[in-house]
Amino acid sequence: MIAKTDVKTGNTLRLVARRVESRMVTEVGVHWLRISFPDKYLRQAVDMVSRSFNLEPIDRFGLWGYDRMYHWPNGVKIMYDTDDDKARLHNRRAYFECPGKACDELTPPDLVLVMEIFKEAFEGRGERIDIYLDDFARHIEPQDLQSVIMRKDYSRFRQFHLMQSFDHGNELIYDAIVFGSRKKGWEKQLEVYDKNLESKGEKNCIRWEAKFREDKADTILTKLVGTAGNLDAFALLCGSIVVGSITFLHRIDGVRNLERLDEYEFWGLLKEGLQDLRIRSKKKVNTVTGIVSWVERQVAPNFACLSKVFKSQKVFYSWILDLLHDGESRLNPNQLHIVDQYSGSFDHRSYLDPAELDNRYIKHLC
Repeated sequence: MIAKTDVKTGNTLRLVARRVESRMVTEVGVHWLRISFPDKYLRQAVDMVSRSFNLEPIDRFGLWGYDRMYHWPNGVKIMYDTDDDKARLHNRRAYFECPGKACDELTPPDLVLVMEIFKEAFEGRGERIDIYLDDFARHIEPQDLQSVIMRKDYSRFRQFHLMQSFDHGNELIYDAIVFGSRKKGWEKQLEVYDKNLESKGEKNCIRWEAKFREDKADTILTKLVGTAGNLDAFALLCGSIVVGSITFLHRIDGVRNLERLDEYEFWGLLKEGLQDLRIRSKKKVNTVTGIVSWVERQVAPNFACLSKVFKSQKVFYSWILDLLHDGESRLNPNQLHIVDQYSGSFDHRSYLDPAELDNRYIKHLC
């Protein structure tokens, strides 16, 4: 649905349906991830990424001044150095880069787990992270938003840039507004664009995408990892990060206290959408890391509870074995595929070197 907004008052006049999903949820997610980490974890990182995506990398010449690069078919990269002088120049740190399409390939539990491992186990630092919010209700169009920002009725950014593209028939094919500096060294941006145009009709929504680099990116990564696998908290935090990056207010001459100004109605409606969030996931089948993470977080507490009420530990473990036998007889095709891929070879701690980790991380991941 598209919100027709009076740009003079900010009031939503009416809602018009136009080929959009029937359930008007707001989707959020991570659309770009770049993390640097000490190169002593290179082997474990490559192994973990390969298992997460179930893909093998190609070792080739590097980019960004690195002499080597592991490159996966979906665009994921890990930059590293074999030359000692270059390694010292880069403070002996490697770079993990996961573009938007690759982020979409992972289920939410897998993506959160990858971030946790890079941040906590591999001592990673966030270098860039993009968080998006997809507004399927289309509360305001980028073209309508232009009139709002021309009156400077926004805060938290000093600059904005209008970006439009047209085809040979002068038909609009890209419509976006970028808040923030576009010069080298920028740390924070917000891009608002018509995803329906950008995706050529595959996804009818307005995307609000907050982009962070360097210190700001590391802060955001730390907060996301801090949700500790709680996907509801993760989704709410993603949505809050996007809407917290900017605000739209009816400015009044002489009034500098933003708390005294009324926000635009379309902005209030967009924030209300945070009450019904869904994490975007194109992939429908969990990988083995997602299954392990889900069992650890959701099933383990129930097992611990039951272990205390059984007559004895022997009886409890006998019941566990019965469960395994029963479950094995009811594996679905997707689960059988995972068995074929990992049978007898997967150890969810195989990407970790206990000698290099402190007890906190071992306890967290075991």
